[in-house]
Amino acid sequence: MEHLFNQESMSIVQMNATNSFTQNAIRVGKIGSAVKRLQESIMNQLSIRSPSGALLAIVENQELLSDLRTENAEVFFEFESLRTNLTQIATASAADFPARFPRIAETLGLVFCEGTLHPKYLLDRGFIEVRLNARRLCVQFQTRGGREQAIGLEPEVVLDAIQKTLYRLHARTIASTELLTRVKNTFEQTTRQSGQSGSDQVMLRDFLKNYQKNYKCLPDESIIDLSLAKQQFAEIKLDYIRDHEQGFLLYGFEENGYFGFIRIEG
Repeated sequence: MEHLFNQESMSIVQMNATNSFTQNAIRVGKIGSAVKRLQESIMNQLSIRSPSGALLAIVENQELLSDLRTENAEVFFEFESLRTNLTQIATASAADFPARFPRIAETLGLVFCEGTLHPKYLLDRGFIEVRLNARRLCVQFQTRGGREQAIGLEPEVVLDAIQKTLYRLHARTIASTELLTRVKNTFEQTTRQSGQSGSDQVMLRDFLKNYQKNYKCLPDESIIDLSLAKQQFAEIKLDYIRDHEQGFLLYGFEENGYFGFIRIEG
């Protein structure tokens, strides 16, 4: 069943979508530009061979499609026909996912964390989480500290997202002295904002928000940066917090539990 829909059916769906979108082009009144953007999103997903990603684009635009039904029923039913075909393909891909995803990941040298069980897969010390959502026919993708996002469930699409994320997180280079300066400056800023002296601890959540804003980095990148700083500089002290919702697991310090406060000695 692995390649039941991957070749011929995929080509047919893409060809039909192209013909349909070209023929019906944008004669849909005021919502024409929004419909065009949806069409482009669908074709982009099909171009990377992600039928489930194209389906996700349709599902996430239900309000637009409801308006489209009023404006132009012909174009609306073209989308509905496409949705039916994409659902069939994505359903087959979801059924194949438990077998194909780990096998392809292994060929790429990616290793899942110990204890990983379908439908949730953990990588890179649990920093990256991939979860198959069979009901929505998509994958929920999230990094530690980052927002969960829905992406196509084709293994190749998911693995591409993983590899790009690993590169983004770990290929960033910051000199040790610059890293320490960033941490110290952000700590001093956070203590001033809290009205505390520089020797007091501050909430790690507040520190990380300031760090992200100061250095234009994403939440997961700020956690990686602080983890690297903690590994290199003994004066950076982190204290635990009981409320895990308010705490953070640092990369490489997962066994230490959730940190909620930061202070700098010396």
